[in-house]
Amino acid sequence: VALIVSAALIFLFAGAAASYWYFTEQIRKITPAISTGQNTSLSPVANSENKTFDPKEKYLELRERWDGTKNLEELKDVIIEYSSKNHLAEMEKLNEQFQSMPESVRGSLFLFIKSKIPPLREITNIQIRIGGNKATLKITTTNPKKIGEAIMIMENDEWKLDGEDWTE
Repeated sequence: VALIVSAALIFLFAGAAASYWYFTEQIRKITPAISTGQNTSLSPVANSENKTFDPKEKYLELRERWDGTKNLEELKDVIIEYSSKNHLAEMEKLNEQFQSMPESVRGSLFLFIKSKIPPLREITNIQIRIGGNKATLKITTTNPKKIGEAIMIMENDEWKLDGEDWTE
């Protein structure tokens, strides 16, 4: 039972995590099916240096990096880099449980976590709603039943993942 609970917590950890690097232009070349999905009435938030930050692009960067992970330690590095402070605090609680698990269980959990979040190549559209320092991304995939929602918040002039949920 403890193993199932731990696996569920790790799954929640992964589902909430995610988030994307400096490969944005490569992502567009690799996945031309991704439409902008941005509402024309909303625009990305700009910081004081007049640089525009697009939460969708940051999310795609995170997903590119997520897809490239080969183990839980790499996944953890992605989560640390792309998560908000609040999200990191939540993830740290789950990480304590994860560290007490045998290596063989952690390897299985990595595969389980990766299977629950669709790869970037399956994302077909991202709709963005921005309100102040919070952006909600509605994500559709090639599987019409697999729909995601990611919450991004602006921290230190950068979009960070504050939560992610996938339904099927």
